Amino acid sequence: MGDRLSILFSDKLRWLKIALPLLILAALCVYSGIKGPELAPHFSDYLKDPDRFDGTQFMVQFTMVKEIKGPERFVVADLNGRRIDVVGSIPSGSEECFISFEAIFKAPGYLILQKPWHIYSKDRLKLYVSAIALLGVMAFFLRRFRFNLRRFCFEARR
Repeated sequence: MGDRLSILFSDKLRWLKIALPLLILAALCVYSGIKGPELAPHFSDYLKDPDRFDGTQFMVQFTMVKEIKGPERFVVADLNGRRIDVVGSIPSGSEECFISFEAIFKAPGYLILQKPWHIYSKDRLKLYVSAIALLGVMAFFLRRFRFNLRRFCFEARR
């Protein structure tokens, strides 16, 4: 048993230990790209065939509130810029915030808000702070370690 564990943590076949998980991850990404739209259609798919999806309840995730048209109506857009009207109320000041919610699709091409799931307020600030922290960690790591191409691993600097 100990001999098998030593092979797992040794430098032998290091390229296979790196390539195999990356290959599996790539296969999962391809599968998600092919089967994902079938399993969870997007509201733009609903707009292509509105009569087929009339009355269907689904989850709209990570869309941006583009404008609030009144107390009971607003417009959301996905990351590709496709827009759709939503009937329902959200808190004021939610323009330019990302939102995820449950909705019912209605045939002419609008959504009825069922339940606001989450409004991502100050999301850009969170992204900037996270990016700065990530760059800082990378800078400290690269000051401490260097990558050796011959051994294909990071080594401590001397």
